[in-house]
Amino acid sequence: MLKAVSTLILTLMVVTLSYGQDKIVSMTSLEWPPYTGKNLPQQGKTIETARQVFATMGYELQTVFYPWARAVNLGLDEKSGFVGYFPEYYDVNLQKKCLFSESIGFSPLGFAQLKSSPIEWRNLDDIAKLERVGVVRDYVNSPDFDLRVAKGNIKVDEAISDVENIKKLGAKRVSAIVIDKYVLEYWLSHEPQLAYLKDQIEMNDNLLDRKNLYLCFQKNEKGEELLRLFNEGLNKQKMKSFMRGSMH
Repeated sequence: MLKAVSTLILTLMVVTLSYGQDKIVSMTSLEWPPYTGKNLPQQGKTIETARQVFATMGYELQTVFYPWARAVNLGLDEKSGFVGYFPEYYDVNLQKKCLFSESIGFSPLGFAQLKSSPIEWRNLDDIAKLERVGVVRDYVNSPDFDLRVAKGNIKVDEAISDVENIKKLGAKRVSAIVIDKYVLEYWLSHEPQLAYLKDQIEMNDNLLDRKNLYLCFQKNEKGEELLRLFNEGLNKQKMKSFMRGSMH
């Protein structure tokens, strides 16, 4: 009798553990404050939003941080233990390997410049006249900008991170850099290595694009399941917010 009870308890523990693991969603991200960051409150507003959406559906989001290129590669690798990565801008070329969620926010993307050498531009033909533009490796920018870069019409200098990109601008190795407005503001205010540049760098007034932010799930059965679940949770959150707003 005791043996049977012990066996039953062990079986229930295994089933419970397995069920709990099934309710954990592991994704990769990067240090991209104020949106995402290991040491930010709630790991950043974007991660906080995604975590709340998954919680609405009874799931727990766990996020591991890597440099961007590695975050993307691991997030899309079915053998890595991750189911995707975020945040990502939409890109038609990524559709071959990425299932995009509904938007969970936006990013004002533009050019940062030296106050002493501001750039004037109305379209990307003007940007093409610049000696060199700083970009971060494997970042999606705007479709037209990335196409021109691929064709060699816009000359770029790649950095491994936004911080390194900002340093290049400060050292006058590039004429301008592509960066999110709030990411630039955060790094100039919080990164000691960039303190000397705080009063030297600014955003150009013209934005390159206003990008929506998405979760990218692997293009497989598990990814499709989580995509449906996440979008359902996101719509529930939106409905709750709408109802709260309509009551005031």
